[in-house]
Order: sequence, then structure tokens, then C-alpha cells
Amino acid sequence: MSDPLKSSRLGDLPDAGYATYRQKQTSDLVMFWLREIERNRFLLLSIVVDGWDKWRKIAGRAWDVNKGGRSTAMGVDLLRLVWDYMVKLAGENPASQLLILEGIKRRDALHWDHRKATAMMLMKAQIDAQLDLAHAQRPSKKVYLS
Repeated sequence: MSDPLKSSRLGDLPDAGYATYRQKQTSDLVMFWLREIERNRFLLLSIVVDGWDKWRKIAGRAWDVNKGGRSTAMGVDLLRLVWDYMVKLAGENPASQLLILEGIKRRDALHWDHRKATAMMLMKAQIDAQLDLAHAQRPSKKVYLS
């Protein structure tokens, strides 16, 4: 029986003839991370919204960037490439997408709580957050003094 979704799945990790075991470990680490982040949209958007500096700090510490870590041969340049790929995966306006996902999670949490006051409070919080984001993303007006 053939798999109809085979073309949409990632293949096995390639063995590109790495010079060292450490290079292979680094490649596998990045590939497994990218596979996981592609499946978890909420995590992806959260990381992209937090920004490059936080990503570099946390991922750099976790992956022993530029510290001669035992398991990885990763530098800031590779970390930056992973970041750029995640930004492309997130698409346009990741902050708005994240707010929408949070709203969906809140709505799903309301499934067990049938109180109208709770629903109204969460709906108001979602609307306020979207309005604040729209206001923050609005281009600033130029003021000319003569």
C-alpha cells in the first residue's frame, strides 16, 4: 500500500560524508530541531516574536555555540542561518499570528467553562491585544517643524 503523504514528509537524515563525528552530530541536531519547530507553530511564532537576541542567548547556551562544546561544532553563523529559516517559516506578521493562536487556545479552554463572564473577559483580552498590536505596527507619523 502506498503512502499518499510520502512527498510531504521529510526524508531520512542524509549522511553527507562528514569529516568528523562532531559535524554529523551538529547536522543531526539542527535537522531534528527544524523538524520539531516545523510541527509546533506556537513555539515557532513565540521564538520569532521574542527576537534574535533572545534566540541567540538561549540556543547558544543550549547548543554550546563558540565554546568548543563536546557534542556540536556550531558557530554563531550557523545559529543565524537557523534563525533566518525560522523567520521565513513564520511568515508575515508573526506577532498577529501568535495572538490568533493564543485566542484559539483560550477559546478551546472555554469549552469546559460555560460562564458568560469568563467568555466575555477572554474575548475582551483578545480584542485588546489585537488592537494594541495593530497600534504598535502602525507607521509613525512624521512631524515637520518649520
